[in-house]
Amino acid sequence: MKKNQKALLSFTLAGLVFSAGCAFFSENPLLTFIDVLSILSLVLLVGGLVEFLIHGGYFDFMTYSFSSAKNLLTRHPEAQPQRYFDYAQKQKERRGTSEHFLLKLSGILLGLSILLTILYEVI
Repeated sequence: MKKNQKALLSFTLAGLVFSAGCAFFSENPLLTFIDVLSILSLVLLVGGLVEFLIHGGYFDFMTYSFSSAKNLLTRHPEAQPQRYFDYAQKQKERRGTSEHFLLKLSGILLGLSILLTILYEVI
């Protein structure tokens, strides 16, 4: 397991412990647990979507434009202009692949939250 995955799991575990603690001291413990779990899963979902966009290369054009502007303003004669396609390929090789762990984790928590909501409505 990677270091960042351990950090995300510990963050999620801390959030679950926090939601259980909030639920323990409330009037309706299951409903409070569902609310906090839903909020945690939605926060992780947004983080997972940002991770998906970053690993998909959707922001490469912005970093290319900033690096091109820097090279244009500093006027280094030894710096060769680089085409966007070459820059994007280099970034893709450097970036590698992603398992989208955060999206999977948020999907599991959101599914659990929906399942508990259905269970709460039935009971």
